[in-house]
Amino acid sequence: MNETLKTITELSDDAKVIFGELLEWGITEINLKSDYDQRKGWSELVEADFVNCWTDDSGVEFCEIGEQA
Repeated sequence: MNETLKTITELSDDAKVIFGELLEWGITEINLKSDYDQRKGWSELVEADFVNCWTDDSGVEFCEIGEQA
């Protein structure tokens, strides 16, 4: 847990903003990957394994906070 918190604090400001949005909106709505994947900071979250992304049966991609399954 401490290592995860340390890694979060070392993220760029752009990545922290996206992380916060995923936390905030993920509680009430499903996050569309397309809303985030072209934004600056997204690749940091992916590389740090902070986001879990998946595709539904219709091909729509979603994401949430959590390790990639």
